[in-house]
Amino acid sequence: MVVVFASAARAASREAVLSPFEKGWPQALKTLELDEARNYVVLVQVPPGAPLDVRTSDTVRQTLGRRVFHGNRIGHVAMAWQCDGRKGMAGQTGENSKQALIMALTGWGMTPLLSTFTDGHMQMRDAIKAKHARILKKGHGNVLALEVSRQTCNRMKDYLVRYVSHSNEPWRNFGPLLDPTKFEGGGCVSFAMAMGEHGGIFTGLKPVFTRTTKIFDGILGRKSRAPKNTEPYTGLATSRGEVVHIPFNRMLRTPHFDRPVIDEIRFIDPELVFAAIAGVRSVAGANNEWHAGRLLKTDDGTVRRAYLAGRKWAERYKSFEIIDPEGLSAVVINR
Repeated sequence: MVVVFASAARAASREAVLSPFEKGWPQALKTLELDEARNYVVLVQVPPGAPLDVRTSDTVRQTLGRRVFHGNRIGHVAMAWQCDGRKGMAGQTGENSKQALIMALTGWGMTPLLSTFTDGHMQMRDAIKAKHARILKKGHGNVLALEVSRQTCNRMKDYLVRYVSHSNEPWRNFGPLLDPTKFEGGGCVSFAMAMGEHGGIFTGLKPVFTRTTKIFDGILGRKSRAPKNTEPYTGLATSRGEVVHIPFNRMLRTPHFDRPVIDEIRFIDPELVFAAIAGVRSVAGANNEWHAGRLLKTDDGTVRRAYLAGRKWAERYKSFEIIDPEGLSAVVINR
């Protein structure tokens, strides 16, 4: 159904494109009761239970082991809105057949973390799954609502229309190294941040959220065939086309920080988004021990920079409200 909708979107009107997205909010946001006379854009982040330190591929290895054994291994980010009294939500997802897990367990090493999956699709009210709704209900997520002008709210929706209707069909391509602002595709966090920039949330902070990560030799596996709907990431170590088998357990146990750097990649890091929202929460007076304990602590200053950028962004505003403080704990910024 999603493919039929998106394929036909190019010839459809703006209203027809938006209609499937504007069916209201999911049940997970039922306690987010905003003034119906105002316009809001809403960032919804459900972080994984354990953070992933992506400074280098070796810090990924060290922290990935903790995530593997955590109940909530994969998080999600989506954008919602209330514009002219109409509520909607949009998110991007993909890798619907667990290709990354299959690759990791069959010797691909860290290649699946950087790969593109071509079974991507757009989410509407289903952007928040049941397990993520339970996490939000416990206050272990981030919901940030910003009151904006009608024009700003519609500017964000206009970007969504262009994205869904673009001739490249970027919604088909799901991966962390794609740029949704160039209509290449994207991951859930990069797509949400692109929408958020158009809607006034963290506008101009893309450099703060962007990581440059070193890839060490010997961590990218390669097989003769990849799972269906998968375009494996190819670094210098695998460019010759030979099979490189890297067992999952060996990848997690074996340090590789002393190996040659074969590549550097840039992408939006969801942990930096989490840090910025933690900064916003501190300004709003929503100091929550869970968020403070969950915040990734590194010695490179990047997380601290994101945290302070979030504080500085929030300090531009004077009116804050915490909705459902014992549950959703949503931060609402009013003009």
